[in-house]
Amino acid sequence: MELTNYSFLQSRNAYMTSVANRKVAADRVATGERMERSGTDIGSITQLSNYRTEMISDRQSIINLQNLRSFLFAQENSLNRVHEMYNKMEILALKAANPTTTEQERKDYEIEYSAYREQLDEIMKSRYNGKLLFSSTEMCAGSTEISLGAL
Repeated sequence: MELTNYSFLQSRNAYMTSVANRKVAADRVATGERMERSGTDIGSITQLSNYRTEMISDRQSIINLQNLRSFLFAQENSLNRVHEMYNKMEILALKAANPTTTEQERKDYEIEYSAYREQLDEIMKSRYNGKLLFSSTEMCAGSTEISLGAL
């Protein structure tokens, strides 16, 4: 009789432990929480890999946005310089068109005007991380070829 009671208690204890473990696992599956470590739990392997993929994607998105912000900041600074140069070039053109301006002053204005034009050409060729800051053929997906007929 003692053997039977002991085996019954042992089997009852094992049964209650398995019910408790099943309930904990079922609750975690229902809530989407990770059950155990990914090495022992098949369901959490996929969950962990999805989490890592999402984390890597988020990090890359942050890096891309930071790079874009820096690129746009460089473009903005260049455009401000271009705006200032065009204003100065306009003033030079008005001074040169003035009928009271002498030929020597016009030559000086032309030299200064040419210097601004060369600086503008340099700005158009300027790059940021290997990409042209201003290009009519640069697109978000990369460079594209535009035929003369399309222009």
